[in-house]
Amino acid sequence: MSFLYYHLSRNSLGHYRDNNTIPTESGFCIDGALVRDAKQSDIERIQVGVRLKEFPDVHFSIEMVRKNDKIESDALEPRLKEAEREAMLMGFGAWYARIKMLRRGERAIKPWNGYEVLAHMPEQEHEGESHHFNFVALGEPKNPYVPTIDMDLNTGVEQNRPGAARPSVTDDEAVYIWDRLTNSLRLRPISPSPN
Repeated sequence: MSFLYYHLSRNSLGHYRDNNTIPTESGFCIDGALVRDAKQSDIERIQVGVRLKEFPDVHFSIEMVRKNDKIESDALEPRLKEAEREAMLMGFGAWYARIKMLRRGERAIKPWNGYEVLAHMPEQEHEGESHHFNFVALGEPKNPYVPTIDMDLNTGVEQNRPGAARPSVTDDEAVYIWDRLTNSLRLRPISPSPN
């Protein structure tokens, strides 16, 4: 897979790198680039959006936030249960019953232990079918190496709207792309700066 572009949050500068080179400066690597750590200590959040050349309707995003406290309400499983309850109360039970769960449950992506849901969403009145995959891990408070992480993958995206186009991938292909991207995450050791 090759990345078409990436979006970086404010004050995070990146530069191109050879995929066979391991940088010595602090930051994180993506295909063909190093995103350097921010120079300012108050920057504790990074967001990256990825588009795939081969599948332009597939959008992947990742957000990492270093937090001082574990915020249990940020966990994915309780939010899913609340959304299910709300769907039933609002009369969307028949639509909700048609959601195809491809995978749902706890998942470890070292060093994160979190929860994921991989769903094929059925068509709605103003939105076509699409895939929506999400992984959330609360991380470790005050540990910059294990921040809170939230990853999403959507298909059928056109003009930043999931379900606006017909998905270009099958369920199995979407799961393969998701696993390939999420399994590529790892801590990158760096050597101490001489300065």
